[in-house]
Amino acid sequence: MLESENDSFIEYFGFREKDIRLLRLMFADNTTENDVLDILSQYDIFDEFLGVNLLLAFLVNRHPGIKHPLVPVLQGVVRYFQYKNAFLLEGFWKIGKELNRRGIPILIIKGLVMRHLYPRYLRHMYDVDFVVPRRRIDEAVEIATEMGATIVIKTLHSVDMIFSDNMKFDIHSVVIKEDSSVDDKIWRSSRRDVAFGVKVLIPSTENLIFSVLTNFYCNLIYDDFFWDTSKHTVSAKSLAWICDIVNILKTNKSINWNIIMENGEKTGLTYQIKQLLDVFKSILPGMLPNTYDIESKKFNPESAEKKIKRDKKIIKLFQLRDKLLRASVTELAASAQMTSPTSDSAKINACAASADVNADAST
Repeated sequence: MLESENDSFIEYFGFREKDIRLLRLMFADNTTENDVLDILSQYDIFDEFLGVNLLLAFLVNRHPGIKHPLVPVLQGVVRYFQYKNAFLLEGFWKIGKELNRRGIPILIIKGLVMRHLYPRYLRHMYDVDFVVPRRRIDEAVEIATEMGATIVIKTLHSVDMIFSDNMKFDIHSVVIKEDSSVDDKIWRSSRRDVAFGVKVLIPSTENLIFSVLTNFYCNLIYDDFFWDTSKHTVSAKSLAWICDIVNILKTNKSINWNIIMENGEKTGLTYQIKQLLDVFKSILPGMLPNTYDIESKKFNPESAEKKIKRDKKIIKLFQLRDKLLRASVTELAASAQMTSPTSDSAKINACAASADVNADAST
């Protein structure tokens, strides 16, 4: 059982005991085959999110000699995501090269930047996300449209688009959806790089951590699935943000947490960051460095509580808006043959059927 004062907050996220054990085994240095077999016995992988099954596949792959009837299926999960991600990255290359040619800066975020920075980590992605300067988003969308992409959903902060071959990408005009007051700072401190054949900008380590945390918080607050935890199920996104933070921590030993907290103070998101990192500490104790300090001189619990209440009050408004948007694009989504959880399951069963028990699923 969990033994943390954050237990109720963890349950609020929809985490189950087995999900927490899975995460701990993934990042432990001394897992055994018996550990793997035990955690496999706790999941019905045919009734789980594919992102969760992908994590199970990673764990299994660390023990190549393991014998279990589900191994071929999990190898199929890996192959499925390799195939799906290749499609998404090809779409990014397609639009990214043209934006490069037109001189529009590209800042990559979310799963796309994690996939680039940690190529051995087969990151679960629904689409690819990148940011362009706010003053040039209309131009970027027009370019994508000229190239044959279709607008699926247009919101205040981003435009979701898709090419006819199911290559989905989101063009954002802001980095932090909750409050864009630190966006300029994030752009200025980013570094140049080339990702998947496209010239891009990469957020600094501290800003990357901040964006991972705030993005998940926004998902938790405004997404129908995240808010409705009555089913007591866990989404792949609920686990992905923790894996992202672990990867960042393991490869960066000198993180300036003051920068992260300054961002929180400026955007009014200190309380949310504190809660998420407290949950992270409860799930993976000892992972955060000793220098980590979440306290903030400007942190006001009372004002933070008011902000949380405000967020909860506008949830219904956002849900209504999203339902109206989804209803308006149902016909378009069907014609574009967008991937649904059901079709994902059908595809993965086909992948699993052809998977070899001893296939190399390394990335």
